[in-house]
Amino acid sequence: MTALVGRDIELARLRDVLRATAGGTGGCLVITGPPGIGKTRLLAEMIRHGSAAGLAVASGQAIELDRVAPLKTVVSALREARPRPVDLSGLREHQGDRLWYVERIGEALEEYAAAGPLLVVVDDAHWTDEFSALALRVLVPRLSSSPVRWVLARRPAATPSPAHEAIDWLVREGAEQLSLAPLDEAAVGALCSNVLGAEADATVLALAAEGTATRSCWSSTSPRCRPPGRSWSPRASPRWWAPTCRPTSGRPPSSVCTACRRRPSGCCRPDPSSGARSRCTPRPSCGGCGRSSC
Repeated sequence: MTALVGRDIELARLRDVLRATAGGTGGCLVITGPPGIGKTRLLAEMIRHGSAAGLAVASGQAIELDRVAPLKTVVSALREARPRPVDLSGLREHQGDRLWYVERIGEALEEYAAAGPLLVVVDDAHWTDEFSALALRVLVPRLSSSPVRWVLARRPAATPSPAHEAIDWLVREGAEQLSLAPLDEAAVGALCSNVLGAEADATVLALAAEGTATRSCWSSTSPRCRPPGRSWSPRASPRWWAPTCRPTSGRPPSSVCTACRRRPSGCCRPDPSSGARSRCTPRPSCGGCGRSSC
């Protein structure tokens, strides 16, 4: 995991939340931002700091299929609580209505929090199922006097859904909201340098600023492919790093291949057999791309 850059203000706020939770204050924090803005990375940092501070942590990530599985989001997160699990065995002992299940979860959390603060983290909370959304509406206010801190990360609402409506309701009722803005130019440069292990040139910075150069492509370019003091760039001839480069493990973004194809020294060229602009083949001198398509 690369160093977190450009989020000093956000990290300070998260640490304040963790200190308040450790002191016995509950509540809810909503982190909102578009895809790829860094929500998951911030949550990972918060979990790390929370665990180091002695907080119990229950973390989970909702997926789109959760929307058809009742209570999947909340129960999955609580079952991952560390260092000790939340006892949810009572949910199997009765066939009750929805509020009955929510009440049992609330009782289990109150009992758990009596032994120490609990941090409940849900990533991609916009995929939360309808039953879990109801549970959040009930449990967050109910447990506000207990040391249970809910942290929900979501994308901005594209279309109305029970999950977004529930989270918006929590914000209106007093939940804190942290909206993530794009990194500034200096932070983008620092991030590129950290990931690449070398100074990035203007082309790479422009691609990163547009959000088109992905972490999977950067991280698969091993630092040992670059001699000390050299910068990585789609414009640079790949011959100086080809002998020790391994093929990438993921598909490079199309913009990186486009930047390569525009220059004679680039590592990719159009595939005439396919006639597709998005396909490219490695040049004979290229040992970095190593793929027949991008």
